[in-house]
Amino acid sequence: MPTASATLERPVLDGPTGSPAGEQPIRPRCPTVAQVMSRRPATVDADASLFSAWGRLHGRHGEHLVVIDEAARPLGVIDERDIALAWPPGPVAAHHLPVRQLLRFRVHPRVLGSDSLATAAQAMIGARVDALPVVDEDGRLTGLVTARHCVELIATTFAAPAETSPPLLAVDEG
Repeated sequence: MPTASATLERPVLDGPTGSPAGEQPIRPRCPTVAQVMSRRPATVDADASLFSAWGRLHGRHGEHLVVIDEAARPLGVIDERDIALAWPPGPVAAHHLPVRQLLRFRVHPRVLGSDSLATAAQAMIGARVDALPVVDEDGRLTGLVTARHCVELIATTFAAPAETSPPLLAVDEG
């Protein structure tokens, strides 16, 4: 199932439209997590096998799975790398290893949709993760915010209107 995310728009600017000498420069207002998050992240039940989690992620490079409990509360986030590193030896062991085992000994930060994206970015940096589940006041999953969302926001906010994407590889023809 593809992940839906909000369209990124240029943030509203705080302060005057120009910054004469001595005044504070214009700073973009930081959007909330709800404005940039993926609204339907891929999920997997905590008791599902490692093998079935791999099946949900296979071919979706760079995506994440939110591990949820029976009340749709997130327990953590995993990706292909997590699964590959935990893959047990033998032909059937991955069918019997529950996904919740991958979450042991990890911090599991989460954010509210009303939190600023800066707060989410700080939480990601502090926990050394690249994705956070977004929850409502009852702790139920409402979305997923990733480091990619942060990078996309920076790219759309600070790119000049007429800028085009730089080439992937510059070749000197001389």
